[in-house]
Amino acid sequence: MFRLSPLTAAASLLAAAITLSAIPAATHAQSDSLVALAASDGHVESAGGASALDTTLFVALVLRYPDSYGFPHRMAMFEYDISAVPSGSTIESLTWRIQTSSEQGHYEIHGYAGDGRVTLGDASAAATLVGTHVGGTFGIHVLALDPAWMQSLVDIGAPYAGLRGSGKQDSASSLQISTREINPPTNRESKLIVRYR
Repeated sequence: MFRLSPLTAAASLLAAAITLSAIPAATHAQSDSLVALAASDGHVESAGGASALDTTLFVALVLRYPDSYGFPHRMAMFEYDISAVPSGSTIESLTWRIQTSSEQGHYEIHGYAGDGRVTLGDASAAATLVGTHVGGTFGIHVLALDPAWMQSLVDIGAPYAGLRGSGKQDSASSLQISTREINPPTNRESKLIVRYR
């Protein structure tokens, strides 16, 4: 039977070890987060078939009562720069951190592809239902939103994500969300938090 000499065997083991060390170790993508402040925000007020946009207040207003009440409807809108999320990323979670100063009722949050500037047209832009909120206590709320919507924006390379808050149909809803115009802004501005890998 052919046998390797001790010296030859040792050399073979050393060569195998060198070969294995040259193979790159498996790598796993690390999770990271983007915390984005609003690039633009405001609210649209609709009444009597006319609409007006206000981006100057320190709160964005949501107001929705049954049409029979005769009150105007107000819809809050926020846009965030998400261009720092790398192409090809997988979105793990999406949250919206807001501070409210007055609230009651039930709300829907719709997401749309923005352009960095809130406009009247954003009030009727094609959008996806990404979350809900039930009013009751004012203060800071961290709302979980649908990460699949954010994934769809990242997949097409959209640079901005827009969120639109509105009262549910036929509900008595009134909500005030702090905007980037609030002074001082420390920890009171809305934030969109995207966790990805």
